[in-house]
Amino acid sequence: MSALIALAAIALWAWFGALLWKRLIRPRFDSALALAFATILWAGIWFIGPVIDEILGARDFAQLCQEIPEVKFHGPVAIGPGAFFDEQGNPRWKNEDEFSAIKRNTKDWYALFDTRTDWSKLRSWPIPIFQSRGIDFVKSSGAPVVESFYRTSPGGWIKRQLGWGMQAPYQCARKGRFPQDAELIVFRGK
Repeated sequence: MSALIALAAIALWAWFGALLWKRLIRPRFDSALALAFATILWAGIWFIGPVIDEILGARDFAQLCQEIPEVKFHGPVAIGPGAFFDEQGNPRWKNEDEFSAIKRNTKDWYALFDTRTDWSKLRSWPIPIFQSRGIDFVKSSGAPVVESFYRTSPGGWIKRQLGWGMQAPYQCARKGRFPQDAELIVFRGK
């Protein structure tokens, strides 16, 4: 259905462009060669002009995706005995599921760590491009443990005006390996 709507919009746009061409361009040229050149120029401007920001922006976005910073792991946080380690420093989990159960069933993890996301605008033209910097940090000190980056764009002005950019058609996820939760902690001996 949306494809039919898009085709109808393109057909309406072409009809309106042909009407303007007939009234504004055609009467001004007597030479067939000049009229052909003006017609090609007009068609290019009429059809490519409204989406030129999308065309140029897609290239910019692809370049910025290549340049996205990698995940930065600043090292594990040393913790004492408790929900995750016994008195001798042995982990209380044997696999990822057990670790997740401990994390889910105690408040210790959420007392240790928090997450913050900072957004910034990298570009405004030809399309707006945004970057989020996710930071997992130690609550007590504010020291970052993991930083990851994500870039997105709602697309060109047509997509934004029609609401098609709401789903962020341009996205590039973080680059590099994000550490497992169990890798964020180590035992701190006495």
